[in-house]
Amino acid sequence: MAIRFISVNIERDKHLDRIEKLLMESNADLVCLQEVMQYDVNRLAKTQGYHDFFSATTRHKAGDDNWEGILILS
Repeated sequence: MAIRFISVNIERDKHLDRIEKLLMESNADLVCLQEVMQYDVNRLAKTQGYHDFFSATTRHKAGDDNWEGILILS
């Protein structure tokens, strides 16, 4: 059985509509996304009912959810 894997640098929230479309059309088993804003994690995970793991790497401005990081979806 093959595993479908996607890895994309999404450039924060610049291309969210395109990334959501990619996730829906690809039906990937495992997705690794770089430069994800923490406030977009739930939106991206909900596209296919993925489980998510977010690791923050860089903080942008003040606020609890203004972190950028790596997102793994499965």
